[in-house]
Amino acid sequence: MKKTFTKYIFSSIKHDLSRLIAIFVIVVLGLGFLVGLKSTSPDLQATMSNYFNDTNFMDVYIQSTLGFSNDDVDELNGELTGVSSIEGYYQMDEFAYIDGKKNETRLIYRDFDDTSIDKLTLVSGKFPENSSEVLMLNNSSSTVNHEIGTEVKVLNSETNEYDTYTICGLVKDPFYVSHVGDVTTIGSGVLDAVLYFDSSFYEEKDITIIKIRYSEARKYNTYSKEYEDFIAQKVDEINEVSAPFIEKRIEDIKAQMTDMAREEVLKQLTDMINNNEDLTDEMKQFFINALTEFSKTEEFENLVASQIDQTFEEQFGTTEATWYVLTRDENQGAYMFKEDSTKVDAISTVFPVFFFVIALLVSITSVTRIINKDRPQMGTLKSLGYSQGMIYTKYLIYGLLTSILGAIVGVIFGLFILPSIIGFMYGTIYDLGAMVYIGDPGSIALYSILMAILIVLTITIIAFASLKDNVSSLMLGKAPTPGKKIMLEHIPFIWKHLKFNTKSMLRNVFRFKKNLIMMLIGVGGCTGLLLTGFGLKDSLSVINTTQFNTIIKYDFIAKLDSEGMEGEDPFDVGISSKSYYYEGDALGPKENVDFYMISTNSLTNYIGLDHPETFDNDSVVITNQIADILGVEAGDNITIRLDELNNTITQIRVTDITQNYVGNYLYVGEGIMKNYFPTLVQNSYIVDTQLASNEEVNAYIDEVIEYPNVLSVISSQNTKLVYESVLNNLDAIVVIIVLLCGALIAVVIYNLTDIMVSERIKEIATLRVNGYYRYESLLYIFREIFFMSGVGIIIGLVVGVFLHGFVIGGIESIGLTFGHVIGWQSYIYTILLAIGFVCLVCVLFFRKINAIKMAEALKSAE
Repeated sequence: MKKTFTKYIFSSIKHDLSRLIAIFVIVVLGLGFLVGLKSTSPDLQATMSNYFNDTNFMDVYIQSTLGFSNDDVDELNGELTGVSSIEGYYQMDEFAYIDGKKNETRLIYRDFDDTSIDKLTLVSGKFPENSSEVLMLNNSSSTVNHEIGTEVKVLNSETNEYDTYTICGLVKDPFYVSHVGDVTTIGSGVLDAVLYFDSSFYEEKDITIIKIRYSEARKYNTYSKEYEDFIAQKVDEINEVSAPFIEKRIEDIKAQMTDMAREEVLKQLTDMINNNEDLTDEMKQFFINALTEFSKTEEFENLVASQIDQTFEEQFGTTEATWYVLTRDENQGAYMFKEDSTKVDAISTVFPVFFFVIALLVSITSVTRIINKDRPQMGTLKSLGYSQGMIYTKYLIYGLLTSILGAIVGVIFGLFILPSIIGFMYGTIYDLGAMVYIGDPGSIALYSILMAILIVLTITIIAFASLKDNVSSLMLGKAPTPGKKIMLEHIPFIWKHLKFNTKSMLRNVFRFKKNLIMMLIGVGGCTGLLLTGFGLKDSLSVINTTQFNTIIKYDFIAKLDSEGMEGEDPFDVGISSKSYYYEGDALGPKENVDFYMISTNSLTNYIGLDHPETFDNDSVVITNQIADILGVEAGDNITIRLDELNNTITQIRVTDITQNYVGNYLYVGEGIMKNYFPTLVQNSYIVDTQLASNEEVNAYIDEVIEYPNVLSVISSQNTKLVYESVLNNLDAIVVIIVLLCGALIAVVIYNLTDIMVSERIKEIATLRVNGYYRYESLLYIFREIFFMSGVGIIIGLVVGVFLHGFVIGGIESIGLTFGHVIGWQSYIYTILLAIGFVCLVCVLFFRKINAIKMAEALKSAE
């Protein structure tokens, strides 16, 4: 009996293969998507953490307003604990000519050893073999010539002439892991290139940056809470020991100024004597000779000390000297990657779970259908003496086979393939090492076991519920669900005007309530996911469309020195206006929000406000994210402080709120500037070049950087490029989501349609016997499928709107928001795609329905 039963199971698998494959595919999609998106963010972060360890990426770096002495590195190493390596080198941002073009360039003089902190990886070429060769960062701007042998000219501060070098190699540097240009205080504010000089070929230069690596830090994932806590302790330790170093540095700098200060004081005294017209030449000579003795007095030393203080203040400013102890979170590339990978995690909080639930429900429904279909076979086996347990074994094998195989393939897809695809996309804007797959064994096991348990549990309940019936009941099969009056029949005005086919379709739809519910859940859920995917694309696109076209109308803001601001408008294209441009932050009860304050004449020519007609000299307009975080509305007061005013706190009344997506801004009228900030002066020009192309705008900005009075240029085009690069990855993830949702909706509709057709074979055969044409019998079923799919699509559109809002809220961050409105095209694409899959499935069933043998289908089980 066992041998015969085994043969029966294998023949049954062959007979039910299409249904089992459908369940298998659904399990693969549901589990694979869940595991994949849940694993992607940890995998990406583990990959980057591994790359940082391989390249000995710094844990902490220190910069100072005074620089460092050559002894500071060794002395600091002795003061700190747990340091595995510490290095200091010279780094400075200057303009350099690369292949004849002026570029914002970072010059770094350092060692190139394999054990160095931030180890350089050679991409092409070679390391420098003499002092005339330099390396270039491979991530430098695409506008910079990256060819080996390119000529580079760098200004020599000692000779005030340009030295010429040759690029001998291209390298990767973990400090610049992002392909987006780092920020700088010169020129346009974005680095075009980074050049590396082998310090062994040059005289020892001053140290401007110190980098530290801790041995214990290698144990942690760089994005883990344990790593953050560990580094926070080390930052505190450095801050605690910094004071003596700063004091000693001040003393050393002033000591170095002593000889020059003495000469300056003597020169000033000599000039004062020579310029005194009341003195004769003999008297002047007498006093000049007396200066030698005077220079030995305490009074002279006081004058020298005063001169040293004056010179020190001119070079280093009046602010208090300090060390800036920075971590990987202050590194642009590392921080951007952390934010990007976190956004993937935010998307994974909703999509996969929703996906998983839909797949699970449809799988359970399909398994239930197989069991109900096999009731006559159960009766036959039971009559032949097979036990309930043995008969149940067949369905247990079905459940385990589909869930285990589906789980294996789904986990492989989710654990390796999906993260690899997304990792490849991230590799286009970040330097990633070999992909690391860590997954979460506990979560993966939980999801897989949960899927298998629920499928097997359903099989067990349904199977034993059927097996409890006696043989005759099983052989007869279940009676068809009786028809009942539906609510619409109680509205005669509508019901009596419907055609017979429509009435029949409506009664059948509500007659098979389980099918209706599963179709609504399956089609509605998939449609909701599909709309969310398209909606995400719409939301991300506002950065490229609305933000830098409708809102930010200007091309750049040029900050000028006082002499430049006093002269005539130096810009000869488009329109430009003198403006106030300052940085500050709005103070909130829980967190503060950084912003840029802009005030200029005819501001609405340069900024697209929501209500431009109401903006005047007394207006204070804040961007929407400031309002959301601070919880304020138009008419409320907000507390702000500006960096330029040494963080003086000011309260001003908000007159309006405007939409903005990148950064946060405070737009104020010129009257407000004069009343609330009278000490601030116009420090920049806001310029809309009105040139036709981005290339022309960038070429003009290159010319502007050459102006002697221009301190820096903030280019909106550069900002746009930064965010375009970042958002390309999210855009690619959206494409993956749409494709997977499309695959799921196709499988779901196929599975549910197969169930409906299988349940209604006798009805279709009856129609054919009664004279219905082929297409009429097809429409008998397809009308119901189209109707239920249509209702499911409508429900899905509603679900998609709410799901889209939830996901968008999860991926937004301070300074970066997205559109919350889904474009009408996305609704059209979603509807057409869903309808297309429904029609495709119906076409696939033409052959099956037309192949129904009427006589066999109408046979009575009696």
